[in-house]
Amino acid sequence: MGSGACRDPSHTFRTEAKITETDAKSTASGVARGNRPDRLWPDLSLTRVGGSRDFDNHCPAIDGHHLIVYTLSGTGRLFQRLGKGESHADFVPGSAMIRPAGSIQRVYGAVPERLRVGVSERLVVEAMAEIGGASTVDLVPVLGVNDPLIQRGVSILYDELLKPQHPAQRLLVEGIATMLAAHLVRNYDARSRSPDNLARRLDPAALRSVIGFMDDHIDQHIALDELSNVARVSRFQFIRLFRVSTGLTPMRYLESRRIEFARELIRKNDMPMAEIALAVGFVDQSHFVKRFRRHAGCTPGQYAAQIGGWTGSRRRI
Repeated sequence: MGSGACRDPSHTFRTEAKITETDAKSTASGVARGNRPDRLWPDLSLTRVGGSRDFDNHCPAIDGHHLIVYTLSGTGRLFQRLGKGESHADFVPGSAMIRPAGSIQRVYGAVPERLRVGVSERLVVEAMAEIGGASTVDLVPVLGVNDPLIQRGVSILYDELLKPQHPAQRLLVEGIATMLAAHLVRNYDARSRSPDNLARRLDPAALRSVIGFMDDHIDQHIALDELSNVARVSRFQFIRLFRVSTGLTPMRYLESRRIEFARELIRKNDMPMAEIALAVGFVDQSHFVKRFRRHAGCTPGQYAAQIGGWTGSRRRI
């Protein structure tokens, strides 16, 4: 996602698109209202939205579109009512949720900076017809998923959102939109998913224990066997159930926690970067810088300078 300015989920973007109900219902005329216009094409719309604590108000449904809500930076947790029960998912960079058109389920909770991708219902129905499927599409709402194909497609769209408009852009975006529509039909239509595959998750209490263990030992090497022992399941089961529950593998989730702890240390302390790297469990500063850049889009030093005038050793007072 480039090495430009860092994205800090604790700060609201000045360039954040101001999403209103009117914006959400904009037609495919190519223009949307707001301080930072959406990019709209006939079959796809893009909006970058800053971190917020009220998901539904800041990420409303779009008439005639299925939503893919993709996390760009930061971490958060969303909750969804399911009858008398409730499910939740933790969000880190790369994780996504799928919200079918017409969904009335309440989704709430803190969510980080994200890209809202609207894929038109018409295109998804056409994709279903093209593969000889049913005449209708019944997408399954997915609160949290780590889907490699969605990651690749949305990353390309995000890059295009940051670029000036170009005549070739429409062709590229239409290709990605078609790919996403076909992927939704093949993998997220209710008729293509057996009940056994609709997510056996890690027990919520076990998941909390595992995440708590990660946080308590963030400065240490943590092995998969240790985490599976905390969850009280086999190593193989743990990897599968943890991924279903969080959208990420245990080690990728652990790394995201390390980066978030590093952000917090940078915001609140004047520790040298080498000490911060060790404090959050990285073996050396070089590896820490590489992984931080991958998650935040910039180096730890650039991040610190942006949020607090860090000069390389001590903060300016």
